[in-house]
Amino acid sequence: MTFTRIRHSILFIVAMLAAGAMGTVSAQDAPADGDIRMLRIGQSVSELPTDGYYEFACGSNGGPPLRPIRGWSAFRDCQPEASGLYEVYVEYDSEALAITELYRQTFGEAMWLEKYAGTKVAGHPVILSVLLGSDEIVHGLRVVTDSRAPLDRRVIAHTLRFRVKGRYSRARWECIDLPLAGGEKPVGQKYMKERCKAEYQGRRIVLESHFYRKAGQTGLDDQGQFKEGDFESSTRWEIWNPSVSVN
Repeated sequence: MTFTRIRHSILFIVAMLAAGAMGTVSAQDAPADGDIRMLRIGQSVSELPTDGYYEFACGSNGGPPLRPIRGWSAFRDCQPEASGLYEVYVEYDSEALAITELYRQTFGEAMWLEKYAGTKVAGHPVILSVLLGSDEIVHGLRVVTDSRAPLDRRVIAHTLRFRVKGRYSRARWECIDLPLAGGEKPVGQKYMKERCKAEYQGRRIVLESHFYRKAGQTGLDDQGQFKEGDFESSTRWEIWNPSVSVN
């Protein structure tokens, strides 16, 4: 297949996905009672959506997925957290992400759809998980910016907090600045370790954002040259049923 035909094929597939991707954008931006997309606190396992959701796995407290599972109903195959809830990792918009990656590999450039493709919130690649109880009810939702994201996304991961606070514009936030721990340092003159809580429409919202160098990170390699990406930048956003105890 010629270069031109490859390009036309990719663009055709992109056109088929575009309407779905734009629907995803509006779904992500809508407040929807403070929850995310079609996921809601209080849903039963049988009510959770399946269309467009993929790669079900046991979660790791907002980290990369552990063992794969068959779907929402297999949540008991995972080990519960200390709270007694089961964390299920899930992805969405996987087809659009595959297309944008193929486009970048083929043509060496990004395309407009890349901002929205894959599991993203407000353009930020995230790790999404649902916290289910033994009663088969959703008691928590967890969104953590993905540390595996491209550098240009990871460096601004801590700014997702602005979009989250904007989503709950009528909430009364209580925020504290956390001190740097042993060995942690600012990036240049800047650092952030902020933890916020809010009550909103029968949910408890917890938001934590970080931007600093972790212990051992200097921004330089062994030859004293600038080391790209040598920092911690992240946002952790959790939505909880108020009956769940949150530290």
